[in-house]
Amino acid sequence: APDASKARPDTGLPSPTSPSPLAGGSKDLWNKRAAAIRQRCEKELGHQLFQQVYTYLKARMVEQRQMGVVSHSDDEESSLSQQLHALTGPGYEDACFLVDQLLFCEHTANGGW
Repeated sequence: APDASKARPDTGLPSPTSPSPLAGGSKDLWNKRAAAIRQRCEKELGHQLFQQVYTYLKARMVEQRQMGVVSHSDDEESSLSQQLHALTGPGYEDACFLVDQLLFCEHTANGGW
């Protein structure tokens, strides 16, 4: 279990040592954070739904990076929310956000896709 004294109060998940992923941080720490987030996501969504959300968000992120998209309009954010809601049903917004955080941690730990 993560050291509670080093956990972020808003998520209870281990926090990277550096204030910004751009400032560095240990690859091992990012991987540990990703593992903790993955476990929480699977607990909240179940394995099958987690895999569906993860696959959808990762494909979307890879596509956007290939197109050079760095920010999203309100319409794009609304579309993403609607797609995730259609996939998961109501009540899973926080879990979907955690899947997004998981992908960020994996991307940071691995230096990209």
